[in-house]
Amino acid sequence: MGWSRWKNTIQIPGVKTWLEQSDIIIIIFKNCTMNKKDTRVAALIRFASAITALNIAGYLFLGFEQSYATVVTALLTGYSLEFLMEFLTAKEQKRDPKYKGGIKKFLVFLLPPHITSLAVSMLTFVNENLILVVFGVAVAILSKYLFKVNYNSRKRHFLNPSNTGIAVMFLVF
Repeated sequence: MGWSRWKNTIQIPGVKTWLEQSDIIIIIFKNCTMNKKDTRVAALIRFASAITALNIAGYLFLGFEQSYATVVTALLTGYSLEFLMEFLTAKEQKRDPKYKGGIKKFLVFLLPPHITSLAVSMLTFVNENLILVVFGVAVAILSKYLFKVNYNSRKRHFLNPSNTGIAVMFLVF
């Protein structure tokens, strides 16, 4: 669906890749059917790939001046808090955590905290004060669990997590 516009497409079973003019390889999981959940996952994969590529390009070519420790700290904070909150939520609701059920489910589970963590670390300059990035990412991840509304008989967060984390961090510090 819509892949024909990319040139130099290489077919790999279960994975769809393409080479752009800059010879950057982007790997995207190939979905057999496109229902609403699959389009959400495909969008998350594209956005996570783009923000990761932008961070790498920023550090290598665009002059991002932050320490690599900022990104690592943000990612570790985001992943660990998302695991903790999903474990506690699943236990409370008496269901299996969303990260159980195979490597694909595990990787899809990591996409939202990956995006949030990279966005907070990229859009804030904390210098050597890594506790600020920990605070910003923690507020961002926790906001998904605190600020929810009922939508189509499901509880969904309604604030952009990374923007919430950045805004609260700027207001507090």
